[in-house]
Amino acid sequence: DFPAYRMENNKISLLGVVILLVTYANGQVSRGNFIRVPLTALDPLATCNDGSPATYFFRPSTTGSTLWTIYQEGGGFCYDEPSCADRWEQTQHFMTSTLLPEILNDTTSSPDVNHWGINAGDEVDNPYFYEANQVYLWYCTSDCHAGNASLGKWTFNGKRVIKTLIDHLLHVQSPSMTSATQIILTGFSAGALGTWQNADFVGEMIAKELPNTDYRAYADSGWLMDIPNYGTNDNVTRAQWQALHSNIGMVFDESCTQNYEDEIWKCGFSAVVYPYISTPLFVAGYQYDSPFLDGTPITDTKALLVLREKFLEETTIAQTLFSPNCYMHGIEAYNTRWNVITVQNVSFKTRVLLVLVRFDTLKKEYSS
Repeated sequence: DFPAYRMENNKISLLGVVILLVTYANGQVSRGNFIRVPLTALDPLATCNDGSPATYFFRPSTTGSTLWTIYQEGGGFCYDEPSCADRWEQTQHFMTSTLLPEILNDTTSSPDVNHWGINAGDEVDNPYFYEANQVYLWYCTSDCHAGNASLGKWTFNGKRVIKTLIDHLLHVQSPSMTSATQIILTGFSAGALGTWQNADFVGEMIAKELPNTDYRAYADSGWLMDIPNYGTNDNVTRAQWQALHSNIGMVFDESCTQNYEDEIWKCGFSAVVYPYISTPLFVAGYQYDSPFLDGTPITDTKALLVLREKFLEETTIAQTLFSPNCYMHGIEAYNTRWNVITVQNVSFKTRVLLVLVRFDTLKKEYSS
């Protein structure tokens, strides 16, 4: 069992919980719709893989909250023409915006929409953030929100899309993000990988216009390790990350790439890029993250233990970490996990709140 670490200054952090509960849980039980917003009016090149307009969904606060949450949707990636052709055949909605509804809400029936976690508009499921200004960036670039290239008939404009999104929120959207006192960038799975690469990029854009705004990030289930894949799914191997860099122009964190000029693709791995990220970044991930183990029998204890030991070794560098001892993928993407899975008797949704309030008082927390 890995030793557990307790939170410091507990009374101060709990006071923060009370304050935010009053501020953000003071509205109706469930609120309104996310409205679809295309980005090509601001930048015609902010497009999905098929050239359709990149899109985000926006649900403004109804109480004047100055908290903004920006969620990068997950959904895997492709890295060459065959894998992208397969992706189009199997999960076309991750490569185009033509299949999207005009609105999303907490009951929308649409492929892979994450209604839970920080995006929920339900006071019961999301008491701390349901009244924030919520931004849901639809994932249609297949590049972990960080590509900048063309490959065959496909375009990979994830980095351009995230830049256009922030520009739109600051200069076009009403209400404008210029009134924000706190901004959280987050993402699940491929969206978490985007958080690693975009945290400082977005932070620099925000700091130029909102120097006094508190900006932080958290990545859910995106601690990527440079290890063999033990299952039948090869989407997290070294070769794929080399291809993401060479084929689709994935733009990694700038500070990291300056130190890995000859092997830039290594900046895709969390233990490599993490030390170069200046944004306060909260990490969440299972000790047995299932994409590394797809197809591996749960009885293969050797593979399971190697994965866990590597994860525990690498994450010693993380300032904060919420890590359940489970074989799963994604915490905030599922209501029962966001609300129910706990580490040291604290749920993930509460831990996100405490990180938001008192980031510098938290240490790593594992379940054994």
